[in-house]
Amino acid sequence: MVYAKSSAELCSGYRFYMRFFSLALSFFLALSISAQSVSGDSIAIFSDLPEALVEVVSMTGGRLNGIPGSVHILSPKQLERYADTDIHRVLRWIPGVNLQEEDGFGLRPNIGLRGSGSERSSRINLMEDGVLIAPAPYTAPSAYYFPTVGRMSGVEVVKGSSQIAYGPNTVGGAVNLLSTPIPVEFEGAVTARAGAFGMRRMHVHVGDGSGQLGWLVEAHRVSADGFKELDGGGSTGFDKWDVLGKLRWMSTADAKVDQLLELKLGLVDELSHETYAGLTAPDFEATPLRRYAGSQKDLMDANQRQAVLTHTVNLGAGWKWMSQAYATQFNRNWYKSDRVADSTGAWVKLGALLSGPATSQLDIFRGEGEGLVRLKANNRSYFSRGVQSRVSWGGDWNGWSRLELGARRHIDGLDRFQWTDDWHIQDGALTWAEYGTPGTESNRLEDTRAWAGYARAQWDMGRWSVMPGLRVESVAASRSDYGKQDPDRWGTDLSERLNQVIVALPGVGLQYALNNGVETFVGVHRGFAAPGSSPDTQPEFAVNAEGGVRWSGTRTGGSAVGFAHFGRNLIGSDFASSGGTGSGELFNGGTTTVQGLELDGHVALVVGDSPEGCALELQWAYTFTDARFTSSFSSDFDAWGDVEAGDFLPYLSRHQFTTRLGWTHGRLASDVSARWTEGMRTIAGSEHLSEVETVGEALVADAAIRYQISESMRLELGVLNLMNQVYKAAARPAGLRPGLPRTLSVGCHLDF
Repeated sequence: MVYAKSSAELCSGYRFYMRFFSLALSFFLALSISAQSVSGDSIAIFSDLPEALVEVVSMTGGRLNGIPGSVHILSPKQLERYADTDIHRVLRWIPGVNLQEEDGFGLRPNIGLRGSGSERSSRINLMEDGVLIAPAPYTAPSAYYFPTVGRMSGVEVVKGSSQIAYGPNTVGGAVNLLSTPIPVEFEGAVTARAGAFGMRRMHVHVGDGSGQLGWLVEAHRVSADGFKELDGGGSTGFDKWDVLGKLRWMSTADAKVDQLLELKLGLVDELSHETYAGLTAPDFEATPLRRYAGSQKDLMDANQRQAVLTHTVNLGAGWKWMSQAYATQFNRNWYKSDRVADSTGAWVKLGALLSGPATSQLDIFRGEGEGLVRLKANNRSYFSRGVQSRVSWGGDWNGWSRLELGARRHIDGLDRFQWTDDWHIQDGALTWAEYGTPGTESNRLEDTRAWAGYARAQWDMGRWSVMPGLRVESVAASRSDYGKQDPDRWGTDLSERLNQVIVALPGVGLQYALNNGVETFVGVHRGFAAPGSSPDTQPEFAVNAEGGVRWSGTRTGGSAVGFAHFGRNLIGSDFASSGGTGSGELFNGGTTTVQGLELDGHVALVVGDSPEGCALELQWAYTFTDARFTSSFSSDFDAWGDVEAGDFLPYLSRHQFTTRLGWTHGRLASDVSARWTEGMRTIAGSEHLSEVETVGEALVADAAIRYQISESMRLELGVLNLMNQVYKAAARPAGLRPGLPRTLSVGCHLDF
């Protein structure tokens, strides 16, 4: 049984937007506005955005040069070339990004930065247009919701001391997704694509920013029937809708006050027949695309709402004031198999069932016997809201060229109201269920209230630039657990707890500009990860350092960066996705050292200046990461276990390499790319990889051909996993799961 929405919940979208508008109105009525004119130095890849808005939605202002730290930007043209809705395939071009696939479609990404840990992308700052977008960024940042990369116009990744303005997680870095901007004049685009496994994608946006009022309406839908073969038949695919609208007001050119106000509203709905159940090793070797009969009822039902009101105003003399009020709501119920019982009533958890020896319960889950399959309704609701404001100055005063002060008041939370149903399985089908009572499996409320502020400045002397900064986080996290015997929440068995922490996080970056577009930089900062609501859990801290060089020219560019961080109180999470119980509890591990190297670059060769000329481009990205525990301890977390100093961290590849060869001749263009990933150990240890179980090891090639029929129309042909490599994408939380097999698709793009 899938949780049915009540009439009250069907109105939740309306209530969400009303609460947001109340918050935004009360905030912006308090703003006193005085300004002269907007000026600055935004850059071309965000040319569709007014400069004042670039400063708000972007972490970099579209600049690579002049920032003393590791920064990477994927432009609209690059995203158009990749033409993919899987964020894993998009981010593989950025060195220092650690990825672990899961479902083959990128619905639930696992992204880490510089060895921070990739579980559900919970240890990075995930943003859309400069606003925290994880379900509950402080309380529960696990990315069961992830913005639709297929509707984005750019991606930014900031690591090192440059990320001091973006909390709360400052150990690894920040990822900012830039949504489609309101165009400068009336225009739009339509992209349609279809392919193997019933894959369908439609993306439409239209808008007009030529007047004082600008607007944009956008819709993106992607769906598939799935590539796994469910025993007994049935869908293993998904259907995801994403609708967005923007409305912007700008002051006139002759106004005394030059300012901008933009409202963004969005909603996402997803139904996906996804499961945590993989295969045993022998079954994976025989039929890697198989899915067991016991998982036939597994279904994710999720929806997300967001609202952001952005205001920018110039205070004169190089000063700018930029503010945002934001709110998000995310509801999901992932109804999925959890454990199996035979006729004796002995229950076995799915992870142990699919990784241990053959048992009668395993036969039952395969559909080869009679018994019970317990499905857990992981029903949760998340909220996030806040206001953030930033004042910046740009000019020249005794060598100081920039000053920036920012503050944010943020509140987020989680409502877990879960239950289990016991389904009878017979003849390979789940026939009828003994339904549980909602709230009897997990029944608690959590919330976090946080104040954050930062200051950073830039001082220039000739070719030298120094950027010191300080971030302060004040976090109060609480939990009210009503227990499994009080689904009505009368408080008869209520337990409460509170954890508070205030931290100061300094950092500094130093840059030296050489000739011909070459810059060198070094940086150091204090990293932080919040400890959650348990008073027994300490914050995670790390000393992060980096040093590197980057260069850019007309037809070449790249960077080389060495990094290291030395962490203590490593925070682990009891996620079901990582093989835990799913309690969500945070706990401390030992100390760690992560060191590595990031290399990326591109070279273009152009023959002939005419439109029929030929261009060849080579692009590459390489990441080496050595991440080890530097203390010994014992943990109940399966992926850590009994740790000895010197053990490698699990689920982290030491070597990742991506390359692309692009060719263009007249209206025809093609790309062939390949990514090689060294295997990731599934349990912490120091044994050679050949002696332990690993996942992720693969050499996967993709190819694409594009033909420009006219200035406004383009045809596309793409193949993912060109060589049809079969590889183990994941082994957690329960059994082995495959990566996406060879997938052919065709599409058309039309501008108007």
